[in-house]
Amino acid sequence: MKSCRADTPARPFPVRICPALQMLGMLLCSLFFASAVLAQTLEVEFAQGPFDEPRVRAAAFSVADWQQLSGQYGQAVRYVMVRYGDDEVWHEQTPQAPDRARALMAEAGYMDGFPTPAIIFHDQSTARLAVLIRRALSTIGVEASTQLVAPQDRAAAIAATQYNFGRERIEIPYIFLTTSRRTPPIERLNPVADLIAGRPLVRFNPDTRMLLVQVPVQNIGRGEAPPSTMALNDLSRRLRFANVRVPAIGPRSATQVEVTAPVPEAALGQELLLQAIVDPDERVLELNDQNNLSPTVPFTPPEPRPRPEPKPDLTVEWQRHAFDPQTGVLTVALVVRNSGAGNAKAHAVDIIDQDGARLARSAVPPLSPDSLFEASQTILVAERSLGRTIVLAAIVDSADQVDETNERNNQCRLQRIPIPAPEPEEEVFADLAVRISATSVQNDGRSVDVALEVVNTGARTSPSTSLTLRGDTDSEVIRLFVPSLRPGTSWSSTQTVVSRFRATGGAFELLARVDPDNLIPETNKANNRFVRTVMLPFPYLIWGGVGLAVILVLSMVFPRFRPGPKRPKAQRDSPPSPKTSLDYVPRPDPGFQQIDPDDAGGAVKLEVSLRAVTDAGQQTLIKEDA
Repeated sequence: MKSCRADTPARPFPVRICPALQMLGMLLCSLFFASAVLAQTLEVEFAQGPFDEPRVRAAAFSVADWQQLSGQYGQAVRYVMVRYGDDEVWHEQTPQAPDRARALMAEAGYMDGFPTPAIIFHDQSTARLAVLIRRALSTIGVEASTQLVAPQDRAAAIAATQYNFGRERIEIPYIFLTTSRRTPPIERLNPVADLIAGRPLVRFNPDTRMLLVQVPVQNIGRGEAPPSTMALNDLSRRLRFANVRVPAIGPRSATQVEVTAPVPEAALGQELLLQAIVDPDERVLELNDQNNLSPTVPFTPPEPRPRPEPKPDLTVEWQRHAFDPQTGVLTVALVVRNSGAGNAKAHAVDIIDQDGARLARSAVPPLSPDSLFEASQTILVAERSLGRTIVLAAIVDSADQVDETNERNNQCRLQRIPIPAPEPEEEVFADLAVRISATSVQNDGRSVDVALEVVNTGARTSPSTSLTLRGDTDSEVIRLFVPSLRPGTSWSSTQTVVSRFRATGGAFELLARVDPDNLIPETNKANNRFVRTVMLPFPYLIWGGVGLAVILVLSMVFPRFRPGPKRPKAQRDSPPSPKTSLDYVPRPDPGFQQIDPDDAGGAVKLEVSLRAVTDAGQQTLIKEDA
C-alpha cells in the first residue's frame, strides 16, 4: 500500500513587538532627528566705533557663554561664528571670562564703557538671547539697547547707525545677532586652550636660605595657550612670592615654571602651605578655569644651624715692579686683601724665587673684612741675574699664622721679569775751554792787559796743564801754568802783553791756547783756542816828539838863515872870522859825531845823528859855538 504526502510552503513566524518598546524607539528617533534639525550656528557680528578695536571685541565676546545662554531658552547652538568685516572666527566652545573682559577693556581705554550706547540687533530667533547679552555687557560698563530687525530691513537698520552731527561723523557701535544652518570647515574652528597647574616641587638651600619651587604647567586643550603668568601663594601667609611669567604652551604640551624667594629667619622651622594658580588674571581663554589651581603642598624649612665663626681669607696681588739699572734694585708693589668675613691678625708677605727661596719680607698689620694693605719691597738683583729673566712670586701668610677659609689662594701667579744687561760704561773726558774775558790798553798805547779764564766743561777732572798767550806772530809768547780743574770749575789770570811799535796803531790780535801740547784727552778740542782782536791807538805822542826833535835839529843846522845884529863899519873891513855851521848828516851808526875843521870856507861842520830811545827821557839841546 503506497502512501503519498503533499509539500506545502512554510509560512513566516510572526514577530510580535511590545507596544512600549515601539513607542520608545519612535521617541529616540524623533529626538535624534530633532536634534539634527534644531542644531544651529549663532552668528555674532561686531561693527563700528569701539568695536573696531580687537581687544574690545574680545572683551565683549568673553563677557558671557553664548552657547549656554542660548540653551537657557531651549535653542541648541552647535557653533558660534564671530564676524568683523570680512573676517570670520568659528568657536566650538565659548567659555565665560569676565575678569579677562574687564582687563581687556581697561587696556583698550574703555574702563568706564563706551561714549555712546551700543545697539544689539536681533531677529525672532535671537530675541531672548539679545536681552541676556545686554545684561552681560552691562557688567563691563557697556550700555546697550535691543532692536528687532527683519531680514529685509537689515541694510536700513545698519545705515541708521551712521549720521552726521554738524561736522562730526557719528557711528553707533552695534552687534547683530542671528542664527543659521551654516557649518564651519574643520580648519576654521577656533580651538580653546585648557591650562592645568601640577603639584609643586619644593627645594630649600639652608646655606643661602633660598626656596625654589618648581610647578609643572600643562595645556590639555586643543588650542594654543598664549603667554600668561603664574602666582604662587603661601596659605600660611608666612611668605610672599612674585608672579612669574609662563611662556606660550601648545596643545597637549607642558612646561615647568620656577619660583625662588628668600625665607626669613622667622619662617625657619614653620610649616608653609604652597599652592600655585596659573593665569590668575584670566587673560587666557580656556575651556575650564576650575583646574588652574594646583594641589596644596606643605613644606617646613629646617631650623637654622649654628653659624660657624667667620674666618678671614687672605689674597695677594702683584701690582707692578720696576728695575733701576743704576743701582741694580728691583722695586715691587703688592696689595694684600682680606676677602673673608673675619678679622685677620698681623702676618707677613714674602717674595720668593722659583726655587722657593725668600728674597724679601714685609710685615702686614691686622686686616678687617674687605680691607687691604699696600706693601712695597726692594730686592737687590745679583750680578749673575743681569741680562736674564727671573721668576718671582708673592706669598702671604707663609707661616700659616692666620686661620683662613681658603689656604690655597695665598700665592699670586708667577711673574717673569726680564732684567736688562748692564750697558758698557761710557768713557768720560774733561773739556777745557779758554776765553779772553776782558782786555784793557794802557796809556803808552802798546801794553794790553788781558784777563784769561779756563773752564772745565767736561765730566772728568782735568790734569794740570799750561796756557800760552801771545800777541802778533813774531811777539814774545807768555806760558802760564793751569792747575787741575774739577768738572764745572774755572781758573783765571790777568797778563800784560806789549805790542811791537806800530807807526799807525790799528788792530792787535791776541791768541790764547790751553793745553798747547795736546796732552789731555778731551771731548772737544775746538774750544782750546781763543782769538781776540784789540784796537791800538795812533801814537800821537811819539810822532809829536820826533817832529819836535827834527825842528830843533834843523834850527841848529841852518843858523845862517836867522837875521843877526849889524856890525860897526870898522869891523866890516876886518878880515872875516871863521864861522861854524851845523849840518845834519844821517849816519848808519846812531850817536856818531864828527867835526871837520878843514872846510874850505873856513867853517866848522858838526855832524849829528839822532836815534830813538825806548824810554822817553829828558832831552837837552846843547848849543856849541865855533
